[in-house]
Amino acid sequence: MILEVQKQKLMEMRSFLGDFCLLINMEMENLKDKLHKNVAMGFPVDIAGHYEQLYYVPEKQHVNDLIQTIQTNHYNYLDDVTSDIQTAINRGSGGSTGGNFGTSAAAGAAAAAAIGATAAHSVNNNTRFKNCIFNEKEWKMWNNDQKMKKLDKCADDITKDLGIAKIPVKAKNIEEMAQEFMKIDKDLSIENARIGAENTGGYYDSNTGEITINEARLANEPEYVLRTLAHEYRHRWQDVGEDVSDELKENWDNYIPYKYNPQGDNFRDYCRQPVERDARKYGEMISGLSYPERYGQCEIKTS
Repeated sequence: MILEVQKQKLMEMRSFLGDFCLLINMEMENLKDKLHKNVAMGFPVDIAGHYEQLYYVPEKQHVNDLIQTIQTNHYNYLDDVTSDIQTAINRGSGGSTGGNFGTSAAAGAAAAAAIGATAAHSVNNNTRFKNCIFNEKEWKMWNNDQKMKKLDKCADDITKDLGIAKIPVKAKNIEEMAQEFMKIDKDLSIENARIGAENTGGYYDSNTGEITINEARLANEPEYVLRTLAHEYRHRWQDVGEDVSDELKENWDNYIPYKYNPQGDNFRDYCRQPVERDARKYGEMISGLSYPERYGQCEIKTS
């Protein structure tokens, strides 16, 4: 019981630090917004730029340094201690851990994430994925190339977490995706292929070793695209990663692809597969965004 209380306090402290990092980042964005609003109201652009260089840029660097310190020192220490406490709990210890607090940062982070969803329910509170923290205002101002570059940086964290190498991630339009669907399914009509593409956020192709992101979906909120990226990279891990369960391997070898058909599709059979349930869970963990109600039929209830 004592160890459980200690673990909970550490997790709460970790969550507080995550919220603090997010808060100061938001304050810096508010400052930048004020500068932009001043320009919109007629404030001279050159003077606004001078103020931005004089005040915003140095403060932003200071904030970045502070966050880096928190992530490098405090998070890793909390993760290591939490991991050792969990190890002691697993061994049935009833007192203080008496353990070695020298666990590696990566192992500590993995253990802390596995302890419970409270520390990893949102990407903003999980510093293993610091490159996957998206600013919605910036996202809306970026073009698709800039958005894809941000996703590429996020992929650094995801692949490190999964223990796999990065693979090409490409944004494709509906027509390009529809043509690829028709190559896979020779009986698929162009109309159904296009509808299927329109309803697809993205997909992983095990033959080419590439991930496709629906270009039209880049206009959505960043959490949506992030969920898709994480979901598809999880499929890549299921395909080539280590420590993949026998259930997932067997399912991957006998995978049921989704086929759109207006007379009745196979969505329920597709979405109830272990590899799809596993990928959805990972995507939700990284993005903090749940799947729509339609996916309620995909969950298998156990008594």
